[in-house]
Amino acid sequence: MKHLLISAAIVLIAFIACQKTISWDLSPESNASIVTDSSGNCLPIPVHGIYKVDSALTDSNYIIVQVNVDSPGAYTMYTNYVNGYTFTATGNFTGKGVAEVKLIGTGTPVLSQVDTFTVHLDSSACSFTVNVLAQDADSSAAFELVDDSTGNCSNAVVNGAYTAGQPLTDSNTVVLQVNVTIPGVYSVTTDVVNGMSFSSSGTFTSSGLQNITLKGSGTPTIIGDNAIPVTAGSTNCSFVIPVK
Repeated sequence: MKHLLISAAIVLIAFIACQKTISWDLSPESNASIVTDSSGNCLPIPVHGIYKVDSALTDSNYIIVQVNVDSPGAYTMYTNYVNGYTFTATGNFTGKGVAEVKLIGTGTPVLSQVDTFTVHLDSSACSFTVNVLAQDADSSAAFELVDDSTGNCSNAVVNGAYTAGQPLTDSNTVVLQVNVTIPGVYSVTTDVVNGMSFSSSGTFTSSGLQNITLKGSGTPTIIGDNAIPVTAGSTNCSFVIPVK
């Protein structure tokens, strides 16, 4: 009986030691959620890169998601698997507040279509779409944004009314001037500023100066002038959206 008690004690001590070792090796889980506007609607999720049938995604294919961190720690963000590809990100939030997470796309699109994804973080989720081009679509274009000496987009035309708390519609667009050196497929997406994002994609069929129209999405929340930076290749400029 004495030997049995000693053996049981040894097993219990070993179990406790093992449990302590495991707990020391685990990082704390974060408590975070995807940022929404005051009405609970998801903010627009910018999609970066060109997506073509049978073309494997690279580091240039990614999305940017804004999240609100309540408790720092380890996180995993992921989307569903659609049409041969998906988006994922893992890491650690080091502080509280709003942060941006970059989810890298992996896989190879199978069909030319518009794909709808849902990105998940803890119990929160938001959706976005990706336009997959046909395999024989023109190759990527080479072009530059036209700006003035102060960094503003030259001859930018802002269309539509922008009202705090009101979602943007098809009438909310911005026309930008670009200089195309090599015709082909293009995609331009701004980051989210004050709940708004602008994007455009298509094909340049000729070189030279021409215009592209960026469609707005999201819901502005703060009244005032908003400088929206836009990047294309190695060039960048900004345009101003007045929210009333």
